[in-house]
Amino acid sequence: MSKVTGPPIARVDVVRDTLHGITIEDAYRWMEVGGEEFRHWLDGQARHARQELDALPHRPGLLARIRELGGALT
Repeated sequence: MSKVTGPPIARVDVVRDTLHGITIEDAYRWMEVGGEEFRHWLDGQARHARQELDALPHRPGLLARIRELGGALT
């Protein structure tokens, strides 16, 4: 079995807005813009999720059951 690596860590860039006297902090607003850095982070998240899901020992049986139940709804 291959070693599962951790998910990519997102850059934290705090943006502060004051609305009606209350300061709101948003550490990930840079993600709203999109761009190359965000796509790279998102691709890394997808790779990590795929590694985690593929490493589940009972994944084939679970997937078969999910497909079976999903087909019952149509």
